[in-house]
Amino acid sequence: MRSIDLNLLRSLEVLLEERHVTRAARRLGISQPALSAQLARLRDLFEDPLLVPEGKRLAPTRRARGLQAGLSAHLSGLAGLLAGDQDFDPAADAIEFQIAASDVIQRAVGAPLAARLLETAPNCRLAMRQPDADRLEEQMRRGEVNLVIGPDALTRGPGWRRERLFTQSFVTVMRRDHPLAPGPLTLKDFCAARHLMVSTTGGGFDGLVDQVLAARGLSRRVVLSVQDFLMIPSLLRDTDLIVTTPDALAASLPDGFHVTAPPVEIPGFGIFMAWRPDAALEPALDWLRGAVRSICADRV
Repeated sequence: MRSIDLNLLRSLEVLLEERHVTRAARRLGISQPALSAQLARLRDLFEDPLLVPEGKRLAPTRRARGLQAGLSAHLSGLAGLLAGDQDFDPAADAIEFQIAASDVIQRAVGAPLAARLLETAPNCRLAMRQPDADRLEEQMRRGEVNLVIGPDALTRGPGWRRERLFTQSFVTVMRRDHPLAPGPLTLKDFCAARHLMVSTTGGGFDGLVDQVLAARGLSRRVVLSVQDFLMIPSLLRDTDLIVTTPDALAASLPDGFHVTAPPVEIPGFGIFMAWRPDAALEPALDWLRGAVRSICADRV
């Protein structure tokens, strides 16, 4: 086959992912006519239409589907080889980092990470967003999210790499002058208390704590369900509600709250960071992962 410009292969990779010339051109940072011209060259080089109209999108031919299987992996490896001697200088370089994490993880990890960037990487920008499970794979593929921090299920995706950061345990929290605060929290008092719970999907009154209690033939009184962890402090401060929550939230609470172990063992869960290999950004992302790893080191 005649020699091929690597930029053409990159354009083909994005076209096969987007299956839409306008969106692919926007993602590549070139004009639509320029990308159409590149597609014409690719069709000539491979002696195949590669992508054909199908409604409002383009459908890959059999030859194109065969090429797509190994194209991304080979381009990533080659780009990594070419960029292998590049370094990231946090004191001078300007990179925009995009991290998806829950509000609890943003407080526990994102806040100290932001402080570190302000001090050691003054030209960089950091965006923290709530993870959208339905769009996360697409956002990672497009480079709209560079790093996901969260539990096991959230951090699994095709071609993603990941690393365990720490284990999230559960604690029970109430205001400091709560009637149950002075002494050990008994299982009887725990079940009789009025509970607040966070339902991340919204509207739920049954969670992991209730499953653990049900296995013992017990139940608790959940009287208030919210979708946002950040509402917890104000709700606990003004009521006799108690909440059993990941300890990452408790660690970031202001003064005025009593934190204790729940009177029943609730299994913890791992928190991971996940990323999609991106050779062009790898030195910077390696630095970012190192910063996150360092912040989480004492929580392992």
